Amino acid sequence: MSNNSPLMLSRNKSNKVPFSFYSNTEDESIIKEITKLSELPYVRHPIIYLPDFHYKPLLETPSSSVILTRPYYSLSLTSPSQNCGMSLIITPFFERDLSTHSLESLMSHIKKSIPLYYHSPILSSEEVLCALKGGAQWAIEKYHLPEKMLNNIEHQGNLFSNNEAMLSDIEHAVPQEIVEIVRSRFCIIGGGNHFLEIQAIVEIFDDTIAKLWGLYHGQIVIMFHTGSDVLGAYLGRLYAHRKKNSLKQHFKQYRRKLAFHFSRGPIFSFPKRISYYLMPKPYRFIDPDIPEGKRALVAINCAANFGFANRIAIFNAVRNALRNSLGDGETEINLLYDYSHNSIYKEKVNGETVWAHRHNACRVYPPSRLMGHPIFALTGQPVILPGTNQTSSFICAGREGAVTTHFTVDHGLGAIQKRYEKHASPKKLREFSYLFNYEKEVPENIPRLPDTAINEAVELLNKADIIKTVARLKPLATLKGPKSKVI
Repeated sequence: MSNNSPLMLSRNKSNKVPFSFYSNTEDESIIKEITKLSELPYVRHPIIYLPDFHYKPLLETPSSSVILTRPYYSLSLTSPSQNCGMSLIITPFFERDLSTHSLESLMSHIKKSIPLYYHSPILSSEEVLCALKGGAQWAIEKYHLPEKMLNNIEHQGNLFSNNEAMLSDIEHAVPQEIVEIVRSRFCIIGGGNHFLEIQAIVEIFDDTIAKLWGLYHGQIVIMFHTGSDVLGAYLGRLYAHRKKNSLKQHFKQYRRKLAFHFSRGPIFSFPKRISYYLMPKPYRFIDPDIPEGKRALVAINCAANFGFANRIAIFNAVRNALRNSLGDGETEINLLYDYSHNSIYKEKVNGETVWAHRHNACRVYPPSRLMGHPIFALTGQPVILPGTNQTSSFICAGREGAVTTHFTVDHGLGAIQKRYEKHASPKKLREFSYLFNYEKEVPENIPRLPDTAINEAVELLNKADIIKTVARLKPLATLKGPKSKVI
C-alpha cells in the first residue's frame, strides 16, 4: 500500500454511486465486478472497500465491504451465514505464568469444553427457540453470567429489540428441521477459517485506553472467531439463491425451499416467494414492509441471535477451562467486546435510514456514538483486528473518521498477509507458536512471520482516523477445526 488515502473510483457515467478503496488495485476484472455492484438498484451512498478487500469466487460480494441500500435489502450483499463474528476475552494471567506444559493443559481443557461436535443434543428444542429469540441475553441467563456483559456486545446481543418477535413468528420463519439439527451444534467453533487463539500483549500503544479496558503488557487474552454455524448457513440459503453451493446442494435445497416456502403463506403470495428465494438471479432485493420481507428478516435476525448466543456459550466454556487449568473458581474473566462481521442492520447515514450490508467487515463506533456507555463513550468501541497465526493481531479503538466508511472497518488482515507472502516471500522469524487441531494430540510448531504488510494496513486505518491502535498481540497457541461442510 503506497497511498494513505482511499482511492476514489467512478469508472463510467452510468454508475449510480461511486465506490471507494482504502487500498489500491490495478485489476480491471475486479473493477468490472464492483462496477456492477455500484449500478444495482436501491444502492445509496458510496460503496466502501477496506484494506483487506478481496474477492472469494463463490460469493456475490467482496470481503471487507459495506453496501448501503434503501428501501429494500438483499441477502446477497453479505455472507450466506449471518453473524460470523469475533470475541476477545481478557484474563488475569500473564505470559510469564504459562509454561509449555500449562499452555498445552489449557488448550486440552478448551478442546474438551468446546468439542468439534456433540454426539447427542445439548439443547432442547425449546432452548433453541429461546436462543433465537433472546440471543446473548438468553445465554447469559443460562450460564449465570453478569448481565453487564451485554454492554460489551454489539446490539447487546439481540436483533429483536423490545421483544418485538413472537415465538410464533420465529416458528413461522425457521424450519423445525434446523431447530432439531442445532440442538447438537451449539457451543462450538466449527471449521473453515474459524479459530480460537491464546495471545499475549507485547506492545501497548495507548496506555490510557488500555488501562480503561483492563489491558497490560504481557497479559494473556483469548480471541475467537465463530458464528451461527449450520443454522446461519441453512437459513442464508433457504431465503436466497447463493453461488456458494454445488449443483447437488442446489437440488437438495430446492426441495427444502419448495416444501417450506409453499406452506408459509397464502397461495396468492407464492409467486413473490418464488421470486425472492428460488430464482437463480443474484441480488434479489426484498421489501421489508410486506409479510415475506418481514419473515425473511425474522429468519436472518434469528441466525444473528444464535451467533451471539453461541459465542457467549464459548466464553463460558473458555472461562471454565481457564479456571480449571490455571486459576480457581473465583478467577475473574471478562469480555472486552463481541461483534458481527457479516450483518444486515438498519442504520441512519446522513439522516437517511438505510440497510447496511457488511460482508467480512465490522461496524465500528467512535466515542460520539456511544455516549451512554460508561467506558466506550471515552475510548470508542473496541475493534478486534486478527492477523494470522503467524503474525501479530491488534486491539484498536473506533475513531471519528469512521464516519467516512459508514462506520465500518476490516474484520481482519489475513488476505493482506497472504498477498504479502505470495509476492515478497518473507523470511521466517526465530519465534514460534503452537497450532492445535481436533484430530491430533500433539501440536505443530509454527514459525512467526514479519508484520510488514499488516503494519501498513493498520497505519493506513490510523491515518484515516478510522481506528486508533491500542495494543499488539502475538500468537501463543491457535486451535482450528477442519474444512466446513455445507448442510
